[in-house]
Amino acid sequence: MTVAAAKTGGDKPLPTLDGKPPVVIGHRGASGYLPEHTLEAYQLAIDQGADVIEPDLISTKDGVLIARHDPNLGTSTDVASKPEFADRKRVDWPVDGEKQTGWFAHRLHLGRNQDARHGHFRPGAPPAKQWQVPGSRR
Repeated sequence: MTVAAAKTGGDKPLPTLDGKPPVVIGHRGASGYLPEHTLEAYQLAIDQGADVIEPDLISTKDGVLIARHDPNLGTSTDVASKPEFADRKRVDWPVDGEKQTGWFAHRLHLGRNQDARHGHFRPGAPPAKQWQVPGSRR
């Protein structure tokens, strides 16, 4: 996400229906550069000139909204390695028309979601850097 994408051939702005400059939206922050929904990604999008940061929101079991794209915590946290989450794992849970196995943000209270360390925790991936997620515990 760069402001340069909102211009053509130098400083000439892209045409819009009303003639006003386009609005640059940092969807999930600068997620093409950093893990989505992290404070670092939000800050980079702002530094790159985003007019607005647009997050995805999921409700926790106790009704608190958290910024996440994927409800399955297994894709971007360390829940799989934490014994205290073992009984929370769900098999064949329906998500957007497909069945997934994992730990789902909407099935956990906010405090349990905050206990998960966020980063890139996929099998075979290099060691994860801890990213600052809004509202997470460090």
